[in-house]
Amino acid sequence: MLTHIYIILLTLAVLCHGQPVPTQTAVSDPFQEAVEQTKNADPMVRLRAAQTLGDLRRPEAGPALLALFEDPHPFVRSAAVNSVGRMRLAGTAPTIARLLSPRKEKESQVRQAAATMLAFLGDPTVVDALAEALGDPEAGVRYAAVRSLGALRAGKAVRPVAALLRDQDGNMRRTAAGALGQIMGKESVEALEAALPKEASTEVKEEIVRSLGMLGDPAAIPSLKAALADAVPTVRLQAAMGLGRLGDSSGQAMACGMLTDASADIRRLAANTLTMIGDKEQGLVSLDAAVKAEADPGVKASLEQSRMMLRARLGVPEPPPAPPEPEQKKDEAAASKPEAKKGAAAAPAKKPAAAKKPAAGPVKAVPSGKKPAAAPVKPAQKKPAAPPAKPGATPSGAKGASTAP
Repeated sequence: MLTHIYIILLTLAVLCHGQPVPTQTAVSDPFQEAVEQTKNADPMVRLRAAQTLGDLRRPEAGPALLALFEDPHPFVRSAAVNSVGRMRLAGTAPTIARLLSPRKEKESQVRQAAATMLAFLGDPTVVDALAEALGDPEAGVRYAAVRSLGALRAGKAVRPVAALLRDQDGNMRRTAAGALGQIMGKESVEALEAALPKEASTEVKEEIVRSLGMLGDPAAIPSLKAALADAVPTVRLQAAMGLGRLGDSSGQAMACGMLTDASADIRRLAANTLTMIGDKEQGLVSLDAAVKAEADPGVKASLEQSRMMLRARLGVPEPPPAPPEPEQKKDEAAASKPEAKKGAAAAPAKKPAAAKKPAAGPVKAVPSGKKPAAAPVKPAQKKPAAPPAKPGATPSGAKGASTAP
């Protein structure tokens, strides 16, 4: 047996002699792999590589991503621009700004990505390029450029942005009004005040009033007070909030009245407004009443949250919950009612059930130290005489009688 095992082992050693020993496969580096894939012939592979490098957020990916700015496919170039912007790679803003020019970049989707990502980089040197992009033939590029100018708070771009308040596109006017609300300065206030009386769109008018309030400039108070009488409820509430930011709570009564509006959105906005401008005597009292009267569960939750926020702002603690009434007090209160007394008189209480007597007769109490007397025993009744036994039969009362003959 041992000989056979030895032969098998020897055979295996001979067969395995000279064979390479298997080694563990090295784990690939996702970053290096993505960098290599930026040079792949398949554009979809290059697209995924650009996105992966952006997700990894390693600064050394800059050269590989910037090289993709010259990729022949626009969606690869857009992905590279988005990754650079999301990573906020320092020093790349001028390179991205050059992509805003239609002469440099013919594809509008790449120009729009460039205009959007410049807001992430926060470099003020690109304001001129963004202002020039406000005249781009594609609306998507113009929208992205005006939003980025607002995010950069580019004061030198107020005039070109304000010019968009006269644009035929209502959404563009609204976007421009929002951007001016981010750019601080007298010129923004003046441009918004000039556009407000001429604006016919409800949405744009609401955004203009909101931006005037966000600027926090006392010069806007007259325009905001005039907007308190606007026919549009949302415009009035935005004016009340704007005045509240400036320390003026003259819109509080109007906001309290809107807590009972037929529109659920208006009731929510009114409650949100009161969290900013409400006081203890009027705003908080109105919110408390509105919460109790609200029938819509979703709106009720919003009003309750606004009420809690207003209490926190005013420093008013929540009232303690009422202690539950003890059960004993409830029973006493119920018993003291006339109805309960009448019912008790009409229905007498039931008598307790009589105890059953013992079968052997009543047991008299026995003084201590004496044995109880035995209960009287009734005389036993005489049984009828048994018939005469047959010969050979065993008497029924005999014990231990032998049955043997």
